[in-house]
Amino acid sequence: MFYIKTNFQSYIDGVNKYAMLYPLIIPQNAINGPLQDSFWQEVDHYNLQSNLNGVITGRIFIFNNEKEQIIILIEKTKSILPIIESSIR
Repeated sequence: MFYIKTNFQSYIDGVNKYAMLYPLIIPQNAINGPLQDSFWQEVDHYNLQSNLNGVITGRIFIFNNEKEQIIILIEKTKSILPIIESSIR
């Protein structure tokens, strides 16, 4: 569980860093309109792609790790179910 929390926190930190560098154009932003538009006109597209790739890769890594952990949990659950069922009877 610690491993999953650590990876997820690392992902969240990456998303926050990305959002600070490349704010989404959404109504909840403190700065909207022409000021934000000017930011996007000056954006470094190479850095944007690189940072976005890092965030997406982090999410894929976490998803795959969680999927593996779920598969392990399912197998462990299947292995103890017969024991539980036999003790109930």
